[in-house]
Amino acid sequence: MEQAWLVTNAFLRAESFRRMEEELLSAARRAGVRLKPVKNDAFVGPASLGDPPACALFFDKDVRLAQRMEAAGVRLFNSSRAIAACDDKTATTLLLERAGLPQPETLLCPKSYEGVGYGGLDFLNEVAGRLGFPLRQGGAGLLRPPGLSGGIHGTAAGHH
Repeated sequence: MEQAWLVTNAFLRAESFRRMEEELLSAARRAGVRLKPVKNDAFVGPASLGDPPACALFFDKDVRLAQRMEAAGVRLFNSSRAIAACDDKTATTLLLERAGLPQPETLLCPKSYEGVGYGGLDFLNEVAGRLGFPLRQGGAGLLRPPGLSGGIHGTAAGHH
């Protein structure tokens, strides 16, 4: 039986995360793969990787840890590149566009920075005209920040 790590976040303790981890472990057993559950807080320095398995199911958004594991030769499912792209809604949108995959109409709002704000808000007229109101989850449109790193910017997506 092959062995791999199941890397999860040590700080996400909700019942839903526990159930997902159990489901992944169960599915792996059925497929003949032995997943060893490990939490991201077990890997503080490069030496903490020890003698890693050839691959790991990386079920976390800790991009830096994923990059460290990849540098150590661990093949990750999900790769650090995939995690970074999916965690940033703008990057996800651009990748889907490049691949020609259908998605809701998505407008990329100008990037700003916390404490600076926008000098002008004229672009909001285009957002309102394209997506309509109300801009809320489940409504005509949805406003969502693309990620929590860096400056404040956003995407607006809607179904027409």
